[in-house]
Amino acid sequence: YTDLTAGRHTFEVRATDRAGNVGEAARYSWTVDQTAPETAIGARPADPTNSRAASFGLAGSDNHSADDALSFQCRLDSELESDWTDCSSPAEYADLAAGKRTFEVRAIDEAGNVDDSPDSYAWTVDLTAPGTTITAGPADPTNDTSASLAFTGSDNLDELSQLRYQCRLDTADYGPCSSPAEYLDLAEGSHTFQVRALDRADNTGEAASYTWTVDVTAPGAEITDAPADPSKDSTASLVFTATDNHDALERLSFQCRLDSALESDYGDCSSPQRLELLGEGPHTFDVRAIDRAGNVGHAASYSWTVDVSAPESAIGDRPSDPSNSSSASFGLGGSDGHDTPAQLRFQ
Repeated sequence: YTDLTAGRHTFEVRATDRAGNVGEAARYSWTVDQTAPETAIGARPADPTNSRAASFGLAGSDNHSADDALSFQCRLDSELESDWTDCSSPAEYADLAAGKRTFEVRAIDEAGNVDDSPDSYAWTVDLTAPGTTITAGPADPTNDTSASLAFTGSDNLDELSQLRYQCRLDTADYGPCSSPAEYLDLAEGSHTFQVRALDRADNTGEAASYTWTVDVTAPGAEITDAPADPSKDSTASLVFTATDNHDALERLSFQCRLDSALESDYGDCSSPQRLELLGEGPHTFDVRAIDRAGNVGHAASYSWTVDVSAPESAIGDRPSDPSNSSSASFGLGGSDGHDTPAQLRFQ
């Protein structure tokens, strides 16, 4: 028989002997199936993935064969017909190299019809972790108790917008974050910020780290040597120092002013501070220390008087002239522009 149509067919044959006896017919039924099955991939790896293993669920459907009667052929990363091999569900692969992968599967029914449109799945095995860079952070040290830290990432496959980030401050756990990461009400002391990038394959990069110190304690200034009070010298040299909770003395800076209450009259200075051509009268010298965080301490102050005018002398009680006494008593007095008579000495 030729050119049989697709579908169910039944063939019968019976024998007749020479006596004319007709035997019961022998019968055979079969199906002509020329329709290829359909193939579908079920479970599959994520795309991209950082797993070097892959597992695929295989499924198919056919017009005649039951689903569980279908067989499958698979191939990986090939277009060669010779690379199709028998496989079953789940089709599993291990130790895959990084890069683009393509899996194909075709179903074969009981009649031997092969799906001529295999199902395929392409995915990427990504084993390279992204990198992270902190691009901006607070000054170190700083007297600001808030902080804003900007960062960015890079990856071999993902665009910047596809990366995710996790941040933590000091000993806290990592949590989702975005740039810039903002923090408020930070305690005084050292702080460490860490951020790491995660790509779509869930590769986690090494953390980028930034450490800085929050310093809100102002340094204290002290004047250790100053002119006498009063002084007849119109020049003066004042020595000062300071202490701070974080900075050493050589890291502190100083501002000084003379005879002023104006903030604007402070100017940079260093110890010892020499003053010249001082006018007669009272003077007040102020000095304050500034640490690297920008904290400005309370001023240390010293006041003294420059007195360059000599006092006037006067004789009060005295012996008469002439006198018949062999002894004499004199009352001494004087006046000065700054000292009281009781503060004067006599020679």
